[in-house]
Amino acid sequence: LLLLLRLRGSHPRVRAWSVYKLRDFPLKSKRLAFSQNLRLLGVPAHAYARTMKEVVTTREYYQKLYPYDQLVTWLTSQGHDLERFEFAMEGRSDDGAKIFKRYVVATSAASLRRQVGSFTGIRAFHIGGIYPEACDRKSAPTERMFSVDIDLTDYDFLTLTDASGEVSPALCDKAYPIAAFALFVLRHLLEHAFGFERILCCYSGRRGVHLHVTDQAAMALTNEGRSA
Repeated sequence: LLLLLRLRGSHPRVRAWSVYKLRDFPLKSKRLAFSQNLRLLGVPAHAYARTMKEVVTTREYYQKLYPYDQLVTWLTSQGHDLERFEFAMEGRSDDGAKIFKRYVVATSAASLRRQVGSFTGIRAFHIGGIYPEACDRKSAPTERMFSVDIDLTDYDFLTLTDASGEVSPALCDKAYPIAAFALFVLRHLLEHAFGFERILCCYSGRRGVHLHVTDQAAMALTNEGRSA
């Protein structure tokens, strides 16, 4: 099943941040987000099968369901200490104001779970650059994942808005096969033309997916190299 493999168009946008998020979408889209992210990170099906039948809030997802252990294992698999990664939290206050906090440091999967799950009005958390030592606003990152943000809304021939002009989760779900084929092509090129091997695809909610490459050569790319 390649529904999780998605690409935008001929000009993929490269982003410095990688976002793992769950919006308030219909149950179908939430099930996709849960199962795709968990399956890709190696979580056994029985660990999340029951959850697919339930509607949960974003906070419950991050507190109880998000596979932090598997994520941390993947991030640190090339010898980087977790505290070298910059994390950022995105949330909303009670009055709807956006909240964004950078330079968050986690020392373990449990630490990351605690900080994400307790953040005010949590909407998403982001993975930033890798610092020479522990993440610190006084220094600068020396490496970062090569990430591609893929949105179905970048395909001009698709109609993804409803009568109100808002992007429709249901229409995005129907358009998944197009994105699946496109990302299949992108991944093939990254593997066979550039020799990258460490590639992870994550459903990001409703209309998008993120593709992350953590090969050393990819993480060392300059901004010019990433946008070439």
